[in-house]
Amino acid sequence: MADAWHKTCPRCGGEMTEGILLDYGVSMQARWVDGPLDYGPKWAGGNPKVKRKRAHRVAGYRCVECSFLDFYAQTETDTEANDG
Repeated sequence: MADAWHKTCPRCGGEMTEGILLDYGVSMQARWVDGPLDYGPKWAGGNPKVKRKRAHRVAGYRCVECSFLDFYAQTETDTEANDG
């Protein structure tokens, strides 16, 4: 439901975009995929369609006091720095 979803950042007032956190398990770092989740046809297993979408590595932080979780989709520059 788009009305219940935050359209602006609660911290800075910037625009928020919808997306999903794609988890590959322990084999790869999680990725953020822009846009709503789109499942394939049920006859094909109903897997999410994400191969042609731009994906970003995800960095997360947790507050040691209140346990608030904050996730960031890394920029291409951040990703390149972490790869090399």
